[in-house]
Amino acid sequence: MDFIDDQRKSEVEILSVESIPCDLVGMSAVFNKNGARLSDPWKFPWPMDWVEEELSKAVKENSYISQTVILTAFNQEEPDQIIKFRLRSYIDLLLGDIPEIVASHFPERMSYINSSGSRKYTYESFSKNVDRVAGGLIAIGVGKGDVTATWAVNSPEYGIAQFGIAKAGSIMAPLNAYEKEHYMESVLNKSDAKTLILQVGTKATENIETLYRICPELCESMPGNLRSERIPKLRNVIVKSDQEYPGTYRWSDILAMGTAIDKEKISERRESLSTRDPVHMIFTSGTTGFPKGVMLTHGNLVEISHSIKKTLELVPEDVICIQAPMFHCFGCIVGSLAGVVSGSSMVMVDKYKSEITLSLIKRENCTVVSGVPVMFDGMAKILSSESFDGEELSIRTGIIAGAPGGGDLFRDIKDILKIEKPFLSYGLTEASPSVTFLSLTDKNQISGGNVGKPIEGVQVRIVDMNDKTPIADKNVKGEIAVYGYNIMQGYYNDPDETDKALSPDGWLYTGDIGYMDDSGDLFIADRIKDIIIRNGENISPREIEGVIEQYPGVDRVVVVGAKYAQCNEELVAFIKPYKDANISEEDIKEYLKGRIAKYKIPRFISFVDEFPMSDTGKIQKQELRNRAMQLSENIIN
Repeated sequence: MDFIDDQRKSEVEILSVESIPCDLVGMSAVFNKNGARLSDPWKFPWPMDWVEEELSKAVKENSYISQTVILTAFNQEEPDQIIKFRLRSYIDLLLGDIPEIVASHFPERMSYINSSGSRKYTYESFSKNVDRVAGGLIAIGVGKGDVTATWAVNSPEYGIAQFGIAKAGSIMAPLNAYEKEHYMESVLNKSDAKTLILQVGTKATENIETLYRICPELCESMPGNLRSERIPKLRNVIVKSDQEYPGTYRWSDILAMGTAIDKEKISERRESLSTRDPVHMIFTSGTTGFPKGVMLTHGNLVEISHSIKKTLELVPEDVICIQAPMFHCFGCIVGSLAGVVSGSSMVMVDKYKSEITLSLIKRENCTVVSGVPVMFDGMAKILSSESFDGEELSIRTGIIAGAPGGGDLFRDIKDILKIEKPFLSYGLTEASPSVTFLSLTDKNQISGGNVGKPIEGVQVRIVDMNDKTPIADKNVKGEIAVYGYNIMQGYYNDPDETDKALSPDGWLYTGDIGYMDDSGDLFIADRIKDIIIRNGENISPREIEGVIEQYPGVDRVVVVGAKYAQCNEELVAFIKPYKDANISEEDIKEYLKGRIAKYKIPRFISFVDEFPMSDTGKIQKQELRNRAMQLSENIIN
């Protein structure tokens, strides 16, 4: 089954002509992937069959991926007759179309399964519920382009909402389920959310109580008629609960309204939508500032999901363990969207804990598990300690991404977790999120920051960090820039930040430092914002971390800068030793002598039991910088 490729089309527009007496400029046509014209034929004053033939040939050569290219063609019999044209190839599918198509092929195949196994949706029931959610949202006044925020942990209903929101022509803004009151108020306002789908309680946070504090008017409002002083654009609140809460719709209410709505209204909404319309607004992690809303389109996400499917060779028989949260691009795109595009089953981990994930993998015989390094590290440690009672896992493949990992981790992934064909991936939310893949085979082990080659249809180049001019030489470090179908539209309502991130011709400046080697592999060196300036020297923390990680007994290390004078910083290394390891500050400093330059040896070393982690599994470097500042002030003063 490859219904994605079947829906590839190309739009051609004539830009200029040479030695052709009739006016073709501005004429356009649509072809299928095989070069057959779908739009009405052009009428010429005399035979010009060569035009159609050349355009058809160009379409067949360029419709394998979503892209826009400028091409020329000429008349083989009269070579001075030349046309220049723009060819835009795309997949003529919206996210909301996909559930019904998959259900038509695999109606009884399981789609989403909750953590306890008590709620399972076949693709047929999943598709029907997507229609109900879309109809329900339209019934309560959600219009095309309105923002629907989600505030919940992983569940089958989250997946249904993701596609239902898309089918309604709305934009989903997934919000961190564990954030506190101030953040939620700020991000709801920043997103201009008109509707909020809310899980009433997550972990130690009661979200419904938080919402009532932010919007006390909700208690006195009729459902759909909220008028909040602090969040003025929010109108609808939908709770994923059977219990009634003042001012809110229940999830079951939305499904009931969607069942009753005229199906023509859903069809009309579908006809108003384009593959270029935004469908997800995913907020960046905001570790160094307030998060920005990344706008991703139907076209971005359908193509990248298909790319992930092809890379992992996903099939309907696969069972995917979605442990990364759905409020992060890893969970909602790499997990959920790629899973549905493949017709696979998906087990939704609602609370990440290594023991829980391992038990679900065993219970459901999961064949695909993706996540950030800390997730795999946690599972490997449990298995190696023999505290996990069970036979070998059934994992065939998966993606490791989101943070750097060492060689020991990748060996554990293959030797302890016994994942047959794991992949390392580099990406970022602004790139939907995947940019490169590296297959971790025996002949292709991770080393020195290698993250593999760009995925099909995506280009990577290295540019000067200051003036953004391309660096042609190989093995020379600079800022990583990315171009392709996966690049965001921009940051929501933030033209200044968008202009900083995107060049006029569509290149994304990632803020990451790296280089390309002679074989075309990309190597990640550091983040521009992580570079430490010490006595006028630019220092890469990753270089120092890589050396310290080789010291016996060191589990993980993070190096940050603590500013103690204008434009100058001191190096602080936070080290997590293995259990029972006996390491001192003097041991580390003595070990570093002769291995790195003297000015790169950290002035301060602090040993930690655990690192502060975000809910997406990333180390919170800003928190470490705050600790480093306190440490340096206490010692220097």
